[in-house]
Amino acid sequence: NGNNLWSEASQKEMTALNYAAVFIYHPPSYKVESQYQYAPLRIIFDVKQEDLRRKARMVAGGHVVNSTMHQSYSSVVHTRTVRLLQTIAMNEDLSMLIGDIGNAFVQAYTEEKIWSRAGPEFGDKEGSTIIFNKALYGLATSARRWNLALGDVLKEMGFNSSRADADLWIKKANDGSGYEYIATHVDDVIVV
Repeated sequence: NGNNLWSEASQKEMTALNYAAVFIYHPPSYKVESQYQYAPLRIIFDVKQEDLRRKARMVAGGHVVNSTMHQSYSSVVHTRTVRLLQTIAMNEDLSMLIGDIGNAFVQAYTEEKIWSRAGPEFGDKEGSTIIFNKALYGLATSARRWNLALGDVLKEMGFNSSRADADLWIKKANDGSGYEYIATHVDDVIVV
């Protein structure tokens, strides 16, 4: 049944959001502090072309949030850098992996002070006042918050950002034979 597949997609999304601790739950009567802004929540549905899988994504109505006091710019790897990486990989006979980091934005904390009301997709928490703890798709600053969080993880792994392209990360190979490269484009990566 098609409705069951959409329900399963919604449940999978909500499970992932709860696992990532995206929201802090309060009783419906909780008084939200005045510096918090309200953002509506929606679930967006999609059908993946490659395998007709149904996907659900919770998004915030960031269009009603004033984010002017926060930085929102998030760079992405340059096309010429990707082409150079492909050339290096081919010339040096290196492996190249391309991937997508699932539910990337919700791995980063948000700077904005935002609240909402839990809808029926929240199950037994419906009606709760929820405070955003993590960056959520739809907010103006979420891509930047994710970009900074990913950069912190790459630095911990020993990578340094290239001076020529901030979204190309370089590390000397552990065996000293050359370099390892990671290029980032929002939540997509190329590893050489």
